[in-house]
Amino acid sequence: MPHAIAGRDATILVNQIDASEFLNEFEIERSADDIEVTRFGAIDKEFLSGPHENTVTLSGHWSGDDGSLDAVLEDTFGAPGDQVVTICPRGAIAGEPCYLTPMVQTSEDLDVAADDLAEDEWEFRASSVRRGVVLIGSDIQISGATTTGDANVSLASTAKGASVHVHLIDVDGAPTGVVVTIEGSADGSSWAAIAGLTFAPLTAVGFARAVTSPVAVIPAQIRAKVVLTAGTTPTAQIAVCVSRHKR
Repeated sequence: MPHAIAGRDATILVNQIDASEFLNEFEIERSADDIEVTRFGAIDKEFLSGPHENTVTLSGHWSGDDGSLDAVLEDTFGAPGDQVVTICPRGAIAGEPCYLTPMVQTSEDLDVAADDLAEDEWEFRASSVRRGVVLIGSDIQISGATTTGDANVSLASTAKGASVHVHLIDVDGAPTGVVVTIEGSADGSSWAAIAGLTFAPLTAVGFARAVTSPVAVIPAQIRAKVVLTAGTTPTAQIAVCVSRHKR
């Protein structure tokens, strides 16, 4: 079997919406400045890797509807703070890889012609692009008091911190809160909340991002737990994604 995937399977989560239905292409471009440090007597030039620049481009169709991607991004264009974006090339399904990209929107290019579709393109600068994994996928609707996502298992604990994105896309049954907890375990049997990866309860569709200190020790196993408090048979569509930092 070829080591390739179909691009059509991608899911792109932007703040509180699944933006996939509005998009047909994404591009992540990463580069680093090259700082020359060539010494006297060197035959070849020598370089160090400088600051990184991360550019993300999302392309698709302009809708104009309330709650569409263009409405969300036009409402927040130029606002302080990052857009919380998670890109899942194989879908927002538990266990699948993803990219956590907190970003500042820098441009929008709306192109409309009489004989073609209204097309829109958004460009962002990302403060980081970190590969992670989906713990709870948006492909299912969760219900019941408590739902525990799949665990992300590493061979050993790591000591460079972690980040988490939460996208609450839909909620029904009027729960008083949707509580997300990120837990860690050394052995898969004893679990405890990971400091720094905590969230205030969400009471409506929304999103959140949390980052630990850059030297936080992250246990070998990580899982997400979602609790729907009170309400009448509450349900939610939510994605929870984590990145264990490597640098």
